[in-house]
Amino acid sequence: MTVMDLIGSRSNVFSVRDDVTVHDAARYLRERQVRSVGVLDAIG
Repeated sequence: MTVMDLIGSRSNVFSVRDDVTVHDAARYLRERQVRSVGVLDAIG
């Protein structure tokens, strides 16, 4: 399974950086009303 298999049909893909706090990640999820996000390092 590839990332494209997981997100290929989505119109919006959300992500957070790997240095975001759990609190900020939870707020991000809540504000966007999504249940999951990709986690990216500093170079994407």
